[in-house]
Amino acid sequence: MSTRGGYPSCRSIARWRLGLIFDEAAVNSIKHAFKGDGGRISVQLQSAIGYGEGRLRIADNGGGFAAPRGEGGSGLKFMTSLARQIGGTLEKQSSGDGTTISVSFPVLA
Repeated sequence: MSTRGGYPSCRSIARWRLGLIFDEAAVNSIKHAFKGDGGRISVQLQSAIGYGEGRLRIADNGGGFAAPRGEGGSGLKFMTSLARQIGGTLEKQSSGDGTTISVSFPVLA
């Protein structure tokens, strides 16, 4: 696992929810992406993305997934709900080269 980034200033409740999003995304990668062959999870935490905005990005180099109809599985719904609770948005991208979860969220000035 590799990490890169700064420490955006945000409320402790937002940090807690971002931690839960990270945990869910990392566990999903370990359980589903690598199929026992190992792989890489990359984590970036950035501030100053836009005016008063930060971003948490979790990516793996696994096989990707085809999202079921609708919003996806319970893990994706959980992460989306957590992002909304802190005034953020969650985007997911998946292909044969891996999956990326990006959460944009407000930071304190």
